[in-house]
Amino acid sequence: MSTAAVDVLGFLPGPASKTNTGAADLLGGEALAYAVASSIAVVDVHRMQLACVLYGAHRSAAVTAVSWSPDCHTRVTTEAAPLRLASGDNEGRVVLWDVTTATALGGSEDLVQAASGAGKKSELGRAGAVRDLAWVLSGPCVLAVLMASGLFLLWDPQDGSVLFKKELGAEALLASIRVNPRDARHLCLCGQKGTLVEMRLAAASRDKAEQQTYKVDMSSSKPNDVLRCCFSTCCDLLYVLLPREVVVFDLEFGQPAASSSLPNVKTQSNFKDILGCYGHASCGRTLAEGGLDILLCSHQDSTVSTWVRQAPAPPTMLDPALSEGFTSDPSMELDPLLDAGLVKRWSHQKVGTPTRSATSRGTDPFREGSRAAAGALTGGAASTSSAVAEGKAAAQEKAGLLSIAGRPQASLQAAKPTLLGLLHTLPHSVTTFSACPMPIAAALGAEAEAVAVIAAVTSLGNVELVSLQRGALMPLQGTICVSLGAHRDAVRGVRWLGTSPRIISFSSEKTSHGFRNSLVLTDIRNRASIPFRELGAETSPMLGIRASASGRYLLVLLRGAPSEIWQVAGQARPSRIRILDLPFTAVEWVLPGDAPPIDAKLTSPFGSFERSPLARDRSLTGYMDEEDPKTSDGQSDLPEERLAFALGDGRVGVLAVKGRKVSDTKPKRPMWGALSGGDLIGTGIAAWGNLVVLGDAEGNIHRWDTSTGKVTTISTHQGQVRRIHFAPPATDALDYTATNVGSGTSARVSVLFATGTFGVWELDARSELQPGPLTVSASGRLGKVIDMSWVPLPHPVGAGSVLAVAVEDGSLAFIEASQAAESSTKRQRLASFKHLIGGGFPYPQGVLAAPPALGSVLQLPRPWALLLRILLQQGELAYLAGGLSLESMRRNTVDIPAVYPEVMPGYQSVSQQPSQPAGDAAPLPALMNEDPAVVYASKQSLGDRLGRFAAPMFTKKKATADATGNPGAQATALPAIATGKSPVLEQRPEYKASFASVLRALVHMRAGGSLLYEPEWDAYRAALKSGSTAARMAVAAAVAGDPQEARFWQKLPGTFAKLRSLSNPSQQELQEGLVRALQSGSPAAGYKVDVIPSSLWDEDAQLAEAREKSGWHEKMARREAETNEKLQEKRMLEYVAMGDHATAVAFLLAATPERSARYYRDALCTLALAASTTALQQVQHSAGAQPATTEAMTDAAAQARSLHIQAAKVVTAHAASVGDNLLGVPLLAAAGLPAEAASLLQEAGLWRYAASLAAHALKGSEKSNTLERWANHTLQAEGGLWRAVGIMTAAGTLRGCVLLLRKLRLPDAAMAFAQAASEAGFSNPAAASDAGHLENLFHHSGSTPLRWQSFSEKSGPRPPEKAAEAGSLIHEYNEYCAGLLKHL
Repeated sequence: MSTAAVDVLGFLPGPASKTNTGAADLLGGEALAYAVASSIAVVDVHRMQLACVLYGAHRSAAVTAVSWSPDCHTRVTTEAAPLRLASGDNEGRVVLWDVTTATALGGSEDLVQAASGAGKKSELGRAGAVRDLAWVLSGPCVLAVLMASGLFLLWDPQDGSVLFKKELGAEALLASIRVNPRDARHLCLCGQKGTLVEMRLAAASRDKAEQQTYKVDMSSSKPNDVLRCCFSTCCDLLYVLLPREVVVFDLEFGQPAASSSLPNVKTQSNFKDILGCYGHASCGRTLAEGGLDILLCSHQDSTVSTWVRQAPAPPTMLDPALSEGFTSDPSMELDPLLDAGLVKRWSHQKVGTPTRSATSRGTDPFREGSRAAAGALTGGAASTSSAVAEGKAAAQEKAGLLSIAGRPQASLQAAKPTLLGLLHTLPHSVTTFSACPMPIAAALGAEAEAVAVIAAVTSLGNVELVSLQRGALMPLQGTICVSLGAHRDAVRGVRWLGTSPRIISFSSEKTSHGFRNSLVLTDIRNRASIPFRELGAETSPMLGIRASASGRYLLVLLRGAPSEIWQVAGQARPSRIRILDLPFTAVEWVLPGDAPPIDAKLTSPFGSFERSPLARDRSLTGYMDEEDPKTSDGQSDLPEERLAFALGDGRVGVLAVKGRKVSDTKPKRPMWGALSGGDLIGTGIAAWGNLVVLGDAEGNIHRWDTSTGKVTTISTHQGQVRRIHFAPPATDALDYTATNVGSGTSARVSVLFATGTFGVWELDARSELQPGPLTVSASGRLGKVIDMSWVPLPHPVGAGSVLAVAVEDGSLAFIEASQAAESSTKRQRLASFKHLIGGGFPYPQGVLAAPPALGSVLQLPRPWALLLRILLQQGELAYLAGGLSLESMRRNTVDIPAVYPEVMPGYQSVSQQPSQPAGDAAPLPALMNEDPAVVYASKQSLGDRLGRFAAPMFTKKKATADATGNPGAQATALPAIATGKSPVLEQRPEYKASFASVLRALVHMRAGGSLLYEPEWDAYRAALKSGSTAARMAVAAAVAGDPQEARFWQKLPGTFAKLRSLSNPSQQELQEGLVRALQSGSPAAGYKVDVIPSSLWDEDAQLAEAREKSGWHEKMARREAETNEKLQEKRMLEYVAMGDHATAVAFLLAATPERSARYYRDALCTLALAASTTALQQVQHSAGAQPATTEAMTDAAAQARSLHIQAAKVVTAHAASVGDNLLGVPLLAAAGLPAEAASLLQEAGLWRYAASLAAHALKGSEKSNTLERWANHTLQAEGGLWRAVGIMTAAGTLRGCVLLLRKLRLPDAAMAFAQAASEAGFSNPAAASDAGHLENLFHHSGSTPLRWQSFSEKSGPRPPEKAAEAGSLIHEYNEYCAGLLKHL
């Protein structure tokens, strides 16, 4: 027998609890995921609305950790899950999710058992609980898991294997993992008892790790206080948060560098967590790039404080609540505030307290001097706990990239706040709910689209109106559109009054004088709730309410007291019309047997569903005093409604109610079985026409035909029956192989049991009950269900396919109960249902209201996201950015031609096009203009349009302006590229859909029908106007949610300009280079640098960061370095790398023999560095001497330098043979061989020192080779793709960049890089070099000029083999476009 799959089509979670531990994670300002009970809510940060809910895989366990996968920017269209999220719960379960489809990809039930390989399962909630998750390493990433038992694991989601495990001890109470944003191998673990564990994983061998543990004295803190920490983007700097102190900790030296404390006043609440650190103006990093200038912290009282790095001058205070406090231009606010030296002082400003304006200056009352951390960090300190979403500045990261630098703050202050949404989740646990019997029109004038509305009541007295529509990621999406506080106590029941816009709810609470029963009538049009049965304290509690199908009558049930029938129809005041003194055990109104099926055109008669809180119709209190016109002439016009019941003595029957008249319908009594003998105690009942279905306390289901008296019984053995609901048959449009009845099904019956399980039975053509597709055992996977009801959806789904259930944890789930589990996979079943309710995604066709447009491109299906990226890259949306206002885009989001008639003339509106079956390809819009040019442009397929730009290297986009002043695009030939014909270049991606239809679909999917947000349109217009390929690529990357790639393209033109500025150095420049290589001299006191680099790697910025870090180290106690040989050596190497040989000599001479075990080794370095200073003075003196004297001095200096070099090389080799590799660094640097010294530093893993040395002393091919090795390390070990490409570009390895991008399957980036290089005047980096090997721009030493050409040159055709090599890139790009279109 086939079984229904019980797929969750939509989910609205209940409130989060303490067991969720505040687990949350933010994905680059695009999406926020946070734990809610046993599910994960995913919020679109752009719209601040719920995008989807991930539910089911954790069962009833509480989610305690979530983490976004960083591998979300792939260009591979066949990638199964481009947007992945990992989650862990308190039972040790780890699940990997595909967010774009809201389905689970896999996971592990018990990682502790998997790590041990044998043994019994760990104790749930204790040893096996997951405390935190983080993605580490690169290529591919693996998941770091921290268990409550102190077990640290590396889990590979691809094969489910545990790669590495480490017991850290349960006594440390480790609670969180933080990963270095610049090095995926470097992470820190923090705990409650002041424990900080620093780990450095080996990328090549994942089963090895370097570990360093630090302790902080937290004896004065509270028992539940936990250390928090946050990595800075500055190398090896960590912010550590104590309850009342923030510490800057240097991980390289293992010492605290600076600290600042909260003022000792009661009004200042303790710290809770670090939300983020931003900006590094002294090194040219903006707020969006991270840094250490501004720190955002949350407090225990839910406030936020901003800590600004202080200069000696009075600071400017920033208010974190104001968006104008964060800007992408560091020169606006950061430069006056920041100093390049040691962070000595901090200022703190609390949100919500009186503050100065963002431009005022004054003395901070809370300023304190730098001091050691509380309890004197012994060996180090740090911490962090559950993942907390980063601050608002990070959420606005992309907006900062796209906003215009220097925008006046007045415009930001004038912006009015806009309500983006009400609630992401249910504010309180749902106790019960009621669905409106018919769909409701979604909006005025949109009769073809509707929403299903559910009234849910909560444990704190709220009435939540939930609208159910199509979801963007899940098939159905529930949204809380109205939240009303109708009761003071927990609401125990709610019923919809027919198809009217009114609901009835009740609460009953025990007081000292009896029971307080409250019955409230709520009108959803004006949001008014009026109690109409106020009797004070009563002796009997209210048990339930039952509303008739027409909504005219209401039955009120009380325990131990007669039941009441109220008339609540029309505009008359509700009145009690009858009292029934019958001991009901089960009672329900009879549904009419001739009720019409729910159709798209049959919506609720009270009109459209207004979501505005403003009243549209008359107030409820206005018609409470009026009489019902239908009842003024008597009861002859009142309809008769029937009531089916079961009594405590076993009798069953049906009553007729017509006004105040209640009579027995005298149905045909049951002929046999328990019903005929009166031995049955009914606990649940439902009736439809002449059929009554009754459930008893033993789980038996009885069908009684009141016209014939025939009774059939089914035994379920599931215990007491609580609810029974009728529904029409399921739709035949779905894969309905799960049914066991066939096409003759007349109705479906759902039954809820007291055990929390439920099942579905079906009535065949003879009205006999048959087992249905949804079995009781299959429903058990949802957890315990406390209430259930069918959801009436428009045709073709109907009201018999989807069930709404309230779960024990207070959530609402919408279940599909028709498709068979054996016939297809879950992904196929969900896609089939989405297709049924809305047509082929993403075309917004269908009768159920369209899904809200997504704000993040990452949440779009991967082919559509890549298509939008290509259109932006190629400038295909230039005309949309020309002069069309955003208001015109928002007014009509149904059809592109209707919105942009000036762009697509002659198109017929979608509303005028002939209808087409759901799921078919959208028809080409009809052409009404016979102009051949217009016809050709309008009918052009998307494949043809992309084919025109399949080889963008062969044309150069140059922004122009048409007659109206709108920016356009004009192609001009690039002489740097060959123009010969090739079969490869003639290929075009095959795709027949029109460009207009595809663009229409894209507009509907994102930004509320505007395709791009206003800052994005502004940035795109500026990019088009500049005519730069890199500018368009930057905008496309920012829109796609990849800030690192966006920064790369932003700084690429400046890097190319810097490379072009290099030329043949003269003899005088060679001499100056020698002086620079031997130069020494400490930085001037109070040195201040403010570098804003425009290139991807800048020497001045690198040296500025090195000097700043050295300043931090100089403030540390010297005894720490003298007692640690490694620290002493690093201090010396730091000065050497900066070229400050004089300070290095002074540092070494300060060490006495008895206080240094390496004194004689350091003495050798001292002499070598001192000799370099003498050589420098000789070179400088020779520059001003007489020619004869100069020649003699030069010969002597050459001989001395030759001996110096020979000695340095020999000593270096001997030292390396005994394991002392770093001894050669000062010797080689002093001998004028900085390239060899940089190589030794890189081999020792001191990459930052090597970069400083390269910035200071290297030129030409030596610098290029050093940077290439650094770039390879950055890519392979640290996982920084775009940082690596940026370093390679700065090194002049343009061809290597193209090859790397092609190797990483980024053909569009490779094409754009080659085009940008051609625009900058360089030879085509995609073609083979003249030398025939992979050299960079620097052929040999610094004496060889760069290979670049001006745009005015007329270059001849390239050799055939080089044109073919360039064509291979074109071929890859064509295949990329064709594959993308294939998967649309």
